[in-house]
Amino acid sequence: MINKSPTLARRAAEPLTEIMPEPRSPMRPAWKTRAKIASACSASASRISPSCSLAKRWRAWTHKDGLGADNPNKLLASPNTGLGTRSRHDLGLLTQDGAPSYNPNYVFCVLVAADQSVWAGTWGGGVSRFDGKKWTNYTAKDGLAGDIVYSMAQDAKGDMWFGTSNGLTHFNGKTWRSINLHTGLLDNNVYALAVAPNGDIWAGTKRGVARLGLTKRK
Repeated sequence: MINKSPTLARRAAEPLTEIMPEPRSPMRPAWKTRAKIASACSASASRISPSCSLAKRWRAWTHKDGLGADNPNKLLASPNTGLGTRSRHDLGLLTQDGAPSYNPNYVFCVLVAADQSVWAGTWGGGVSRFDGKKWTNYTAKDGLAGDIVYSMAQDAKGDMWFGTSNGLTHFNGKTWRSINLHTGLLDNNVYALAVAPNGDIWAGTKRGVARLGLTKRK
């Protein structure tokens, strides 16, 4: 619920830096203070009021701007937003019989790499890399295991790992290597990835967790 107190209303037009130092009671959770700051700028999480000091910092990209690869296989476009589906992990399917669909504006994951490039995993459009000026898209034709990219991680070497709808893919900047159900994964849909301190790659699927690159113990 938005706080409509006169004090907050006056502060809505003030710079954000003047709102943030507002003292709070030790009994008031930090998120409540942040919620008040956010509501002072906008009543909607999807849009920031032009009067808010943060408004000039937002920019958006869609498929029209280069996000997500094109659809050469002419898969049926899906307007699905993920709401009302049988489960979150059915999003890559058009129907229960497994027919694939395409929605490049649907981004499952985002990762800012060590070189400050931004990677985005899309629904059917592969993975997209933004270098600050333009998007470059990589799909199964380039070596990605699947064109639906649910998860990403970057290891200490700077190599990228992608959890897709058809296996786990490793990309070192030049070559691609994929692992699937037949080479060690419990399921081809990889929804979560994490890199351990020792370099092991942990992959989460709907059938369990798999670990790749286990260091040999002495």
